[in-house]
Amino acid sequence: MRTSLSLCLLVCGLVLVVAQPAAAQTCASGTVTAAFNADPAFPGMWKYCAEVSWSFDKYQVSHLTTFLRLPNCACICDPRFIRFGDPAGHSVNTSSDPTCELDYSGDYVCTGDPSLPDQYNGPAIKFLPESDLGCESGISGYGTFCFYSPMPPQDPSDDPQGLAIKHGQQICYGMLSGQMPSCDCALPTQTTTWGSLKATYR
Repeated sequence: MRTSLSLCLLVCGLVLVVAQPAAAQTCASGTVTAAFNADPAFPGMWKYCAEVSWSFDKYQVSHLTTFLRLPNCACICDPRFIRFGDPAGHSVNTSSDPTCELDYSGDYVCTGDPSLPDQYNGPAIKFLPESDLGCESGISGYGTFCFYSPMPPQDPSDDPQGLAIKHGQQICYGMLSGQMPSCDCALPTQTTTWGSLKATYR
């Protein structure tokens, strides 16, 4: 009987260990700053840039995601809510070749990142490495990732699961601190110009 009880406790303990999410790892952190943009390509918009660093035991960055945390924003899927420059970001690989900078493209997923579990998901901004440039993201590295929005910044805050990095089949979550966009659904209409409408539907 005692042997059976011990075996049961051992199995239960293993199940609990296996059930722990990858989010329990501390693999990355980032800080976002906002500044009213002077780039004529994005008139009337704010520029948000996240400085992110990461370190994994194995597997390189597949993509990096930052969450907006605006669950009740009625215009969250307006195509003008988030826009990107080209490239949208770049990173430096500190695990093998720090001389090679890797560029990233941006993707706005207003209904959430489909490759991430629902538990921490929501409107998000994905940055994907452009692997055809001959550089690698590395299992450790750092980078700058930017996007533009007509929405002014919220007050600075800390989000313990504001940043997600998928590497291989694993997902790590990290602290994202600083200023992210707010929600004012009148702003996209106010800032629309004929040029921006043409760009949106081109």
